[in-house]
Amino acid sequence: MPQSLPILSQFTGILLFIGALVPFLVMRRLLYVELLRLLYGFTRDLLTAHKVHFLLVFPGVLLHELSHFLAFRLMGVHCRLHLGVKMQGNTAVYGSVEFYESDVSAFKHFISGIAPLVTGLIAISLLSIYLMGLPSINSLAAGEADIQLAAIWQNAKTFWFWLALYLTFAVSSEMVPSPSDRRYWIHLGVILVVLILIAVLTQTTQWLLANLYPYVDGLLRLVGVTFLISLVPQFLAWIPIRIINWLRA
Repeated sequence: MPQSLPILSQFTGILLFIGALVPFLVMRRLLYVELLRLLYGFTRDLLTAHKVHFLLVFPGVLLHELSHFLAFRLMGVHCRLHLGVKMQGNTAVYGSVEFYESDVSAFKHFISGIAPLVTGLIAISLLSIYLMGLPSINSLAAGEADIQLAAIWQNAKTFWFWLALYLTFAVSSEMVPSPSDRRYWIHLGVILVVLILIAVLTQTTQWLLANLYPYVDGLLRLVGVTFLISLVPQFLAWIPIRIINWLRA
């Protein structure tokens, strides 16, 4: 049995980011479908199934909605926080932040929309370091540290490790911005395309690559490693739930 799992530091930030994000999003969706299927099988009521699911991921829901709320308040927007399951057709909403649309610009929408993802990634990073015994995310992303399986096995004997694993599951389940959170992200994409065109036309791409790329690459590495960590509890939860649903079919 290997004593460590080395991080493949030869991957660029964008490859690590995409290679971690896509499996995470796929597994997150698969787990959500299987878990709702299991809960509905026991309750025979969609609303009740969602209420049970809401309780299971409540720490993640709370962090998600609080992130919206605090982001708006820090930007001077008056808003109200609501938590609880509300059905909109066959879709369940677990929480919301109410505000006057006239008080919120596209920029404020974008900042509030991305806030749950930022706080979720930070929370998962802290949980993995301080309660799971993983090396710092910086050192993992830079390829300067390995994940020591022996240390993780030792920490797995403690209550705090399993609490951190559950919280990572709950937070990672709810930290992805919803479609309404992403409503103004197209604006950012347009701005980035315009900036790239300006850089090409003014022949400053070499300067940007030399001065900005290392920071962007480092950030993508950090986020990619955190997504990989988030993937673990999602996968571990999916396996037994998928088996149970298969046996019940």
